[in-house]
Amino acid sequence: ERYSVHAADTQQLKDLFGVSSAAAHKRLHELESQAAAEGLGDPKQLNTSTTHVSHLWRRSTEGCTACDHTGYYGQIAITEVLANTEHVQKGILSPEVSSVPALQKQALKDGFVPMALDGLVKVLRGLTDIDEVLRATYTVNEVA
Repeated sequence: ERYSVHAADTQQLKDLFGVSSAAAHKRLHELESQAAAEGLGDPKQLNTSTTHVSHLWRRSTEGCTACDHTGYYGQIAITEVLANTEHVQKGILSPEVSSVPALQKQALKDGFVPMALDGLVKVLRGLTDIDEVLRATYTVNEVA
């Protein structure tokens, strides 16, 4: 079910997905628009603008017969692919630039979409919800 974003949702988007700056909102809107154009979800209904997130999706607590009252139906992949750009190659091969944060920063500049962000776009398109994205992308290190 689609619902309006509240302050707690906005804080969660900021804390867990880094959606806090104007540039982050713009990038998220671009990714959602691209996903809509590719046929994910209703192409006429966007849940972001270049300045904010207006709506999110969550599983219905009542479900329906199609999902056997679970709120979920089927599966969808959330992915990340690191493009082998010239800048990324230089970052990997250059000892002075080869730190993980520097490489990640360069990859993001080159259009890299991390798995959690891909999942968030699919939440915006109504294909899953934040709980499932977090379950699939964030791990808790248990102490044995």
